[in-house]
Amino acid sequence: MRMKAELSGKSVAVMGAGICGISMVKALKGLGVDTVLYSDGPPESWASYRAARSLLPRQKLKDGRREHLAGKDLLCKSPGVPGHHPLVKEAQEKNIPIWTDANLAYHFCEAPIMAVTGTNGKTTTVLMLQKLLQREGFEVFCGGNIGRPCADSILGAFDIYLFELSSFQLEYCPHFRADYSAITNISPNHEERYETFSLYKKAKYNLFQNRRDEDFHLIPEKLKLEDDPPFPVRAYTPKEVEDFKACYDWTRFQLQGPFNQENLFTAHTLAEAFLKNSSPKASSHLKTKTQDLIDTFSPPPHRLEPLGRWRGLNLYNDSKSTNGLSTLKALESFSDSGPIYLIFGGQMRRKYQHYGPHLQKLHLQKLKSKCKKIFLIGESAGLLHSKLGGVSLLLDTLENVKEYLEKNDLSGTLLFSPGLPSFDRYADYKERGNHFKEIFSPSS
Repeated sequence: MRMKAELSGKSVAVMGAGICGISMVKALKGLGVDTVLYSDGPPESWASYRAARSLLPRQKLKDGRREHLAGKDLLCKSPGVPGHHPLVKEAQEKNIPIWTDANLAYHFCEAPIMAVTGTNGKTTTVLMLQKLLQREGFEVFCGGNIGRPCADSILGAFDIYLFELSSFQLEYCPHFRADYSAITNISPNHEERYETFSLYKKAKYNLFQNRRDEDFHLIPEKLKLEDDPPFPVRAYTPKEVEDFKACYDWTRFQLQGPFNQENLFTAHTLAEAFLKNSSPKASSHLKTKTQDLIDTFSPPPHRLEPLGRWRGLNLYNDSKSTNGLSTLKALESFSDSGPIYLIFGGQMRRKYQHYGPHLQKLHLQKLKSKCKKIFLIGESAGLLHSKLGGVSLLLDTLENVKEYLEKNDLSGTLLFSPGLPSFDRYADYKERGNHFKEIFSPSS
């Protein structure tokens, strides 16, 4: 059992009044901890003001740009709050500890912890792992960067805690330790937050910073060869993945792409390691449960989500794609599907605003080779059009894409895999993906 954080008698500041911040306030209040919530702007302007007021009196809601941390013993910040925020800087100057929700939740987990991070594939891996564990009868808390915030776990009782963790959540995570963990892959991402790729990788590897010899850490061999992490890890090879695939019948597997088979390999390997320690009898049935999962697992929304046919085109919603490698992986899933028409573009990452080598990270030449036509939308459309040339059309919006397609009789695959963040026009990738589904619904 982990040592619970001694917070009684402490005054805790929570920064960020979004879903994650509200969750931390609920948990801290449930623990009887004096809590003050900060967020940018007057509290009455917060989208969550009503929810915040249901938890705290008005005097405990503060404008994070104007108020200070006087008398605070701990700052629990939402992952989306950057390290350069004035309140974070103030905490650092005053030597006030800074935690993310994952670090807060860690101190109250009274059962084994599993955690998965990575640039791509972590959500699918976590959902598969959750299904495998639930099939064995375990009460699983599943949250973090998916579904429920980490802090939702604090006031419940579970057999195992399963967290999907982003690099943002791992930045201020000084104590977090998972008994079983994996990194799916690491490729350049979030250049608007990290000055260098090495800083981004460092945040990911924080997952292992408090490891113990008895813990189980899984990474692809490629990462071990590239980074040579100075601690014990289980580095799996491509051959191991192929051997795993050969043990199962994949004819009913609904997910596109060989990378999703590798995601299931990761989930299976973590489940196997856990079951061998906690329920050896159950581990003997894991192969049967894995085949059942292959036969029944549905694609998560916005991740190569099949939407059926529209005017002769097979539609796929991959709105979760926010980096070029993710889009390239999606395209590789359709090698034998005829012409591919890609909808690409979104918010420019800070470094891509310059006509420099960072555009290479979007894998533009490879995209050109795999697509019949690329429809460019969003803030990035003009810059990408100047780089992609004749294979691309500058259409700006999904509505304009639809109008173009209605005027041209095309067949093949229409893939919405933007490769860039959604925040130029949408609240998040989910809103972006839902807009795509609305625009291209069968009745539209």
